[in-house]
Amino acid sequence: MKKYLKIYYKETLLLLLILTSCLLNIKKAYLLNNFYNNYFEKQLIWILIGIIFYIFIYKIKFKKIFKIRYVLYGLNILMLIYVLIFSKDINGIKAWINIGPFSFQPSELIKVTFPLVSIYL
Repeated sequence: MKKYLKIYYKETLLLLLILTSCLLNIKKAYLLNNFYNNYFEKQLIWILIGIIFYIFIYKIKFKKIFKIRYVLYGLNILMLIYVLIFSKDINGIKAWINIGPFSFQPSELIKVTFPLVSIYL
């Protein structure tokens, strides 16, 4: 029982830190909304997507994610190739994928997938 409570405490603490960071980000986004169009809405949507992704990963066992690490890495490499060939310059940088009014950098996803693949190299 103590071991379970320790794990539960760590997970709760991590979730509280993430939510605190999100609240600070929402405050910053609200203040910057006057300077950038739809900045607040974009940040709010990405935070909600992140929370949903967190819950999804939390419910899945890590072993299942580890089994499909090569597929995830391959998809990430395909996104990076897509950026290299098809993406437009945004602020002088050709590193973004546009999905409707949103854009993201696939290079941020490589920070997650590369360590999973490189564990056994």
